[in-house]
Amino acid sequence: MRMWLVNPKLMCHLHLMAEHRELHLFVDKIRIGAKLDGYYNNGMMQDDAIRNRHFCLENEMTERFYKIPERYRNLPPFQHFGRGYVDIERSVITLIFRCKRCRKIMEEYYESTL
Repeated sequence: MRMWLVNPKLMCHLHLMAEHRELHLFVDKIRIGAKLDGYYNNGMMQDDAIRNRHFCLENEMTERFYKIPERYRNLPPFQHFGRGYVDIERSVITLIFRCKRCRKIMEEYYESTL
């Protein structure tokens, strides 16, 4: 599980959907009081960004005409503590090296902005 916090337009279908699902998992874990120190301390989660990130991912999913199951449309209430951080530059680099589809999308996007 992780939050990427990369511009959703630069993410492939797999990573976009996975991050959305993982946000719901993070909220579930926060609500039951699970320890998330590894995620907080290793730049993989930022709890005060979850709600806004969920909104951004759903907007991109809607633009791509993805069908979002009703149970995943809204996040349940949860308490965040302003813990954690996500290194977005590291996330971009990781996606470029890990995923050919994300790399292609990012290359096309940056070529079109030159």
